[in-house]
Amino acid sequence: MPDLRSLYTPDTFVFISCYTHKRMPYLKECEDVAMLFDAIWRVQAIHSFHLLAYVILPDRFHGLLNLERAQPPVSNIVDSIKKEFTGIYKNMYNITSPVQIWQKRSKKHVIHDGLDLEAHFDYIHWNPVKYGYVHRPEDWPYSTYPQWSGLAYYLPDWGWEGEPVNIRAMDYE
Repeated sequence: MPDLRSLYTPDTFVFISCYTHKRMPYLKECEDVAMLFDAIWRVQAIHSFHLLAYVILPDRFHGLLNLERAQPPVSNIVDSIKKEFTGIYKNMYNITSPVQIWQKRSKKHVIHDGLDLEAHFDYIHWNPVKYGYVHRPEDWPYSTYPQWSGLAYYLPDWGWEGEPVNIRAMDYE
């Protein structure tokens, strides 16, 4: 069982997964992705964390957070992002009635060691390929893959030969 106290500890890495309600494609358009980034930046201004890696798909986003100092539970940070996005989304599309954009629960995983960190990095960046949005990770526009590839974290042809071995057993659905 994970040590939930580490969710409050500085320099902790936490993998998060947030899914839209009924997997509706609320994050399909460029404007919607921009609104999610706006929500994340607003929450970052309140809760100090670094978004080390991410991928945004039409019905979900995965991220790898580094908590820079003592924080509220990660679930508070994630709930704040979802609430902030919902408000921005409703305002942008002139929605005045209640709307459920997100599934109530989000998945969180405290990273235990370097291998676990590497596996979650790869899981995030492989996700658009896994779900058939693109054939190669670098072809997906809403991911940190290009930044990390540019820093030589990945070989130029990473992921072209199929799903990386270190993530085959991972399933956060």
